[in-house]
Amino acid sequence: MLSPPAAAILQRFMRAPADELYGFEIIRETGIASSTLYPALRVLAEERGFLSSRWEAIDPAKEGRPPRRMYRLNGHARQAANEALREHAEHHKRRLKPVPLRPRHAER
Repeated sequence: MLSPPAAAILQRFMRAPADELYGFEIIRETGIASSTLYPALRVLAEERGFLSSRWEAIDPAKEGRPPRRMYRLNGHARQAANEALREHAEHHKRRLKPVPLRPRHAER
């Protein structure tokens, strides 16, 4: 089962499958904290195979920054990603169904 942050990240990539993003771009777009984002990206890329990643091919001295790890939707896993998002939505729909309130007893 996907965590809510992992589902939000995967939904972002499903909306624009050709996009290749690095961590801070995903943080800006989703509002997910970095302490939550990077573990979720690891799960989506390394454990579930929904995302692929690569290190940006730059000269750090020339760019004045380290290379970024770029993420994109793994085209081979798109159908499985859709299914995981469907299961996530179904699970949360069931879990979040309103619970009928019981009448309160009058205080004595």
